[in-house]
Amino acid sequence: MKQLEKFFSIETEYDKKHKLNTCNKKVPQEYLTSIENGCSIEQLEEMMNKKFDVFKYKTQITIHGIFPELSTNCIGGYVNLIQNKNKSVGVRYNAIDHDKKAKLFNLLSTITDWRIVKNSTDFYIRKTQVLPNDWKTNRDKVLEIVHKYEEEAKKIDRSLFVGNVSCYIAQGLFYSYMCLDANICCFYEKNFSELFENLSGMTLEEGHKKYEEIKAEEKRKYEELNAKWEKEYEERKKKEAEEQKKKEEMINKFISENPAPDGYSKYENYQPQAGDNLCRLYYHRFEKKYLWVEMTCKKYFGKIKEKPIDKDFDSYWCKPIITSWAYVKKD
Repeated sequence: MKQLEKFFSIETEYDKKHKLNTCNKKVPQEYLTSIENGCSIEQLEEMMNKKFDVFKYKTQITIHGIFPELSTNCIGGYVNLIQNKNKSVGVRYNAIDHDKKAKLFNLLSTITDWRIVKNSTDFYIRKTQVLPNDWKTNRDKVLEIVHKYEEEAKKIDRSLFVGNVSCYIAQGLFYSYMCLDANICCFYEKNFSELFENLSGMTLEEGHKKYEEIKAEEKRKYEELNAKWEKEYEERKKKEAEEQKKKEEMINKFISENPAPDGYSKYENYQPQAGDNLCRLYYHRFEKKYLWVEMTCKKYFGKIKEKPIDKDFDSYWCKPIITSWAYVKKD
């Protein structure tokens, strides 16, 4: 742990770029598979002990050795593995212990006020508190919040993980926030329970119990809401069917009382062709009535367009009725 703490420490300078692979040892396939599944600190320590060179850079570490070809470069939904031309493999800091961190962070964010910050370059947890609008002048209130967060930061046991803890004020678009970040780079699996207890104030068993209770309540609320949505959907569907039936009855009544003009015959699923004369049913929204409109079909830029034969026809108030049939005048 001490070796890795020193390696990841901000006081340790970044290594210079190595164009050549500094280690000619072949990396076993199981090592690569383990890295592709999320490079753990245990795996990293084992490779260091077996004299594989590991170099530290600003955005990633690079493990030197003759690696087989990568089968994936994504960990955690982002490109976090890079195979270099010299057969070494770069592992972005997000990918180190990703599965362990995801398990810990998801548990903490569900049952405590820790929240996950995740993007292509960061993966850590944060607590925030909105500061009063007059925080720059209300010194006593701000110091109370600052001291509270500083005390909480001091209680975080940094010996349980490799990383850092920071406390600061952040300016948002409308508000300012007091922030506490626990930037956990990696930790041993054996420290999981103790680290969780340190960050949450409860045992892992209590945490799992609370997690299950919260998830059960979320499931109950979801099922209740889903049942409500389904009921509303069925009612809406029934209402739409009734409205459609009423509309069809009105259309059929209009057609029986006002047949299409002479010369037009009814065709089902008819595809209009250029030169066709059609008779379409329209609904006048202002006068609240149906009417027949004679149309002619013309081809524009490869598409068939229907235009009213009566040039004085005003389509502003009229809406075409979509049907599976059309009345067509055949020559």
